[in-house]
Amino acid sequence: MRRLALCMLLVAGSSGAAFGQDSGNAPRDLGPLADPAIDEASGLVAGRANPRVLWTHNDSGDRSRIFAIDLEGRTLATVEIRGARNRDWEDMASRTVNGRHLLYVGDIGDNASRYRRIRVYRFPEPVISGAAGATLEVDRFDTLELRYPDGARNAETLLVDPGSGDIVIVTKGTDRPEVYRASVPPSGDAEVTLRRVGHLAFEAIPFGDDAIEGGVGGDVSADGRFVLVKSYLRVYRWAWDGTRDFPFVGDPDSLPYQVEPQGEAIAIAVDGLSWYTLSEKDGPRIPHLYAYKGK
Repeated sequence: MRRLALCMLLVAGSSGAAFGQDSGNAPRDLGPLADPAIDEASGLVAGRANPRVLWTHNDSGDRSRIFAIDLEGRTLATVEIRGARNRDWEDMASRTVNGRHLLYVGDIGDNASRYRRIRVYRFPEPVISGAAGATLEVDRFDTLELRYPDGARNAETLLVDPGSGDIVIVTKGTDRPEVYRASVPPSGDAEVTLRRVGHLAFEAIPFGDDAIEGGVGGDVSADGRFVLVKSYLRVYRWAWDGTRDFPFVGDPDSLPYQVEPQGEAIAIAVDGLSWYTLSEKDGPRIPHLYAYKGK
């Protein structure tokens, strides 16, 4: 995460209409995050073992933990991932295989592009039950160590193909985000070299010395039909074909999005009919959970 000053953009059009969005297609505000511990929400994914639950986590600087929140922004549980390291967690993903619901946490951020190796943690989705506010632990997980073939990259988008289980990484910091892919074993730790398979074309919007376009989060629908990749200012949708080396098919649609301060998290509902976004805390402003209907 590299914090950018988006206030000037928000003043220009807080609904996103200044960037070509349809202001009549506004999101539904599901409510503020009630837990002050979630102050830099970076990843988001819909629970499958737990209906109507979203999983999120903080950016770098936090402990190795994830949070289960309901669709009103209330924390249901905090899950400590014992033995994992949070160098710079940036995104989450999920996959269901043979009835097992798996969560993936991507330690893939690298603002200074110093680390040629990144990690993805994979473990069964904890089942949430009992009183809200519970603390759970995960002490068994797979560590997938991924190596870039061509030098360190900064990335904030982790995708997992629902069919093959391949991991796809989309880099950040350019208007042509690079796409890397790796096939990983279905269980156990692994060390794998990523393959660069192509790039995505984003419309760059300069902001001072910063390029504020680039992938900051994404998700693949549970049925594997489409993928969303989010930038700070837009949400893009492609058809998805996991049988192809480069699974993004055709030109993307630009979907409605209300710009959030440092909004990095996006998740597709399990039924594929809607999606959710969440931002980091911006000073005294409490982040809100937003829901968008598909079309």
